[in-house]
Amino acid sequence: GEYIFRTWPSDTDAGARLFKTMRQANRDRIGLVSEQTEYSQAFAQQFKQLGKESGAKIFNEDYLTDSSDFRTVLEKLRAKKLDALFINSQTEQSFTTL
Repeated sequence: GEYIFRTWPSDTDAGARLFKTMRQANRDRIGLVSEQTEYSQAFAQQFKQLGKESGAKIFNEDYLTDSSDFRTVLEKLRAKKLDALFINSQTEQSFTTL
């Protein structure tokens, strides 16, 4: 409505800005390691959509929040010969473990 204000930046805008920055740096093959949370999955979907629209290749591998072994996920992405890797986590626990 007319009197509703946002006090936090839009996640959609944040995803679009990060994607734009990566593309400006000539990153065409972008990998995401995405936590299986609503926030991280929405961010990953945004990247996939923007990648489809721009012709960039987006490769996403999901993981559970309580995961501690990321070798398989990282090896899958390594085989894709990425230009950039984005760790798409929501919780500090999963980010520091990765």
